[in-house]
Amino acid sequence: MTQQKTLPPTQAATLDALAGAWRAPLERDILPPFLAAQRWFGAKDQRIGAVTLVPLAELGEDCALCAVDLALSGDSQRYFLPLAVQDRASASVLADIGADRALVDGAGVPTVAQAFLDAMRAGTVMPTGQGELRFEGTDTLRRITAGPPKLLAVEQSNVALVFGQEVILKIYRRLRRGVQPDVEMARHLTRGDGFAQTPAYLGSVALHEGGEVTTLAAAFAFVPNKGDAWGYLIGLLAQGGGAGDTGAHLIRRLGQRTGDLHHALARPSDNPDFQPEPVTASDLATWATEAQDDLTAALDALGTADLDARAEPLARRVLAARDALARRIARVADLPPSGQRTRIHGDYHLGQVLVTGDDVAIIDFEGEPRRSLAARRTKTAPLRDVAGMIRSLDYAARSGTQDADDWRRQAVRTYLSAYESAMEGVAAHPDSQLRGALLDLFLLQKAAYEIGYELANRPGWAHLPLAGLVALTEGEEPHD
Repeated sequence: MTQQKTLPPTQAATLDALAGAWRAPLERDILPPFLAAQRWFGAKDQRIGAVTLVPLAELGEDCALCAVDLALSGDSQRYFLPLAVQDRASASVLADIGADRALVDGAGVPTVAQAFLDAMRAGTVMPTGQGELRFEGTDTLRRITAGPPKLLAVEQSNVALVFGQEVILKIYRRLRRGVQPDVEMARHLTRGDGFAQTPAYLGSVALHEGGEVTTLAAAFAFVPNKGDAWGYLIGLLAQGGGAGDTGAHLIRRLGQRTGDLHHALARPSDNPDFQPEPVTASDLATWATEAQDDLTAALDALGTADLDARAEPLARRVLAARDALARRIARVADLPPSGQRTRIHGDYHLGQVLVTGDDVAIIDFEGEPRRSLAARRTKTAPLRDVAGMIRSLDYAARSGTQDADDWRRQAVRTYLSAYESAMEGVAAHPDSQLRGALLDLFLLQKAAYEIGYELANRPGWAHLPLAGLVALTEGEEPHD
């Protein structure tokens, strides 16, 4: 057990202490190992160099909102870290400060969360020295009487607290300058005739510096639910329900709501960030090139990876099909363009869907964490989302101990059939020939991304995307 670090005693307020006597020991000794140990820290494969603590403003009693700038071995990153003085029994203690008190990570502290919500309701603006923090709340948030905050015990890249059954507060950890898609999409979708099956936007906190905006937190309507679709379906499969119709109603509803989402995002908009645009031949060529680059990177990584007994024979079959896969990807660029580019979810899988009784709610529109905010906001083919969900269904089928091939095939057919029905007549939907080729391309690209991710993070799972890619490689089409 490591020895608890101690900060020097001070009579200064928390914000002043962080800018003064506590700053050097935090930057030098305390923050580097603390950050490296956190689930949400996104540079575990890099060495932490210089650490710069940036106190921004004081929020409530004994809490300072801070940014932490990191110089890494191959990158630089910024994280959001509210720091609060609490009793020593609190979770996520960074250092003792004497008299049974400690400096803690304030993101999961209920009083800090309540202060966030109160400031959103009040529309508080706080100077930071280099700019200002702006708290924004909707009229709906001001009308809500929310219960006390409770930290959600889920592993994710952000922190989530729920207030009774009314509000969920997301505190973002990795900070990037620019428009946060999670907030932007929620605002767009929950206005007027948008999309009802997503939590309504209620408020946000943003740092404004020199014309740049960085979102620190956001509040949304809480959706009562039975958990996410991944856990729900995995539970059904684990109960021995591997028959083709297991969870069929949920999967059918999921296909319908995916189509409803894409229909909403395909409507004409006065906002140029959401106005659909025609797919061009240049788009098709770009998508083919990007997919080929991702596939090449995955196959090159396979060639040098130390694979287990489940993954190694699958890798051989995939590597043997390298040229055939390249030809399948390239065919997209030779087809006439049709359909439209729109905004999409961007990181769509079963874990991003809540089961709400007889229906589903789609959440977390941040996009893939590895991509820049600009890339996440780029308009593209809605079928990327469809491919992501099909790959997620494939993962669910292959994650159990029993053979669920029949279930997987039926689940994909059910999902695609419901999606096609919901997208009938929608201008964003390409013609049938391009539709099939694009879905094939995006499935191959997604499987390639999954292989790279698993090799880097969970080598014991590499057989799952490899098995999926083998099925695609050897002619199993998603609509079979």
